[in-house]
Amino acid sequence: MTEAARIAPKLSAATRWFHVLLWFSATSFFHGYAIAMLAYLAITSSLAGAIVITHPDHPNFHLQVPKGRAAFVVLLIFYLGWMVLSKREHNLKSYWKAFTYSSVTQSALEYFSAGILGAEALDGIQGERVLIGLHPHGIYPIGGILCYAGGSPLLQRHPWLRVRPCAASILFRIPLIREYLIWTGHLDAGRRTMAKHMAKGKDDLGLVVGGEQEALLTRNGEETVVLEGRTGFVSLAVKHGYHLVPTYAFGQNELYTVNQSLLSTLRGALQRRFKVSIPIFWGRLGTPMPHPAKITLAIGHPIKVPTPPTGTDTEPDPELVATLHAQYVREVKELFERHKAAAGYPDRVLKVVAAAGGGKAGKSKAKQS
Repeated sequence: MTEAARIAPKLSAATRWFHVLLWFSATSFFHGYAIAMLAYLAITSSLAGAIVITHPDHPNFHLQVPKGRAAFVVLLIFYLGWMVLSKREHNLKSYWKAFTYSSVTQSALEYFSAGILGAEALDGIQGERVLIGLHPHGIYPIGGILCYAGGSPLLQRHPWLRVRPCAASILFRIPLIREYLIWTGHLDAGRRTMAKHMAKGKDDLGLVVGGEQEALLTRNGEETVVLEGRTGFVSLAVKHGYHLVPTYAFGQNELYTVNQSLLSTLRGALQRRFKVSIPIFWGRLGTPMPHPAKITLAIGHPIKVPTPPTGTDTEPDPELVATLHAQYVREVKELFERHKAAAGYPDRVLKVVAAAGGGKAGKSKAKQS
């Protein structure tokens, strides 16, 4: 393909704005709590009166519990118990195809004028399982929606793909964010969960390789990926026979105006302690709405992995992993150069950096491609 495939707008502007504000805006991490507060107000205002609790041995004991508050507490305990015990982020039992193919994901595709480049690279591996590497993280890795949304041009060209994106564990503890993730088939990004599903060989997986460290490196007008030294995903792919497919989401770093210098030391410490990035940013006209920057997902050439021996559970040869990782890094650089002009960023330069082991995030030594 010589130019990005476009999705013809079908939804009203109001629908797009509503879904983007609710699910994809800078305040989406708080919307679940806001909904909980609205539920509290609705329940307490609709259930008047109180439950009186007495004790047969103490006639003067009277405890009055407002019915509305009691009902809300019961519902809250039920939800928190379900969140902790259900393990839906590990088993895909809450995947909701109708939601994944609904106006929610379509709104994001249209709002960001989502398109693809280089999808023909996957023609030669149709029907085989792949691990898709998503680069860069950006503030939110919204470019990954092109791998699983029902209206995605990538899935229209390759309907055999069944991509289950992997997300940080902490995101499954945030109300509403959790629901979006499990309904759209996201998995916990822990190695054990990924290995379990790769062993079944039924689904493709998507992984934002750079993680929270890469989010803290997000700068407007710059392209940086954390990739050197990160070989764990390659090891998993080799062990389970998943071909590696690098991708690059052009426009990902322009969705928000970013200020990474403010409170950088504190935010770096929080990232190292809790494995979550807290960048400082704002969107359209200073609001939580992301800028409607065009996102173009460029697909790289697959890095083919040898078929693993059956009946064994041995770890892959480190030399093979290192060789494939080096090949993967080269392909990320090459696909960036191959598609950057068509994506609208002809002057951009990609920097590939190493993960900050125990040091401060963002102070890795850059290797310029």
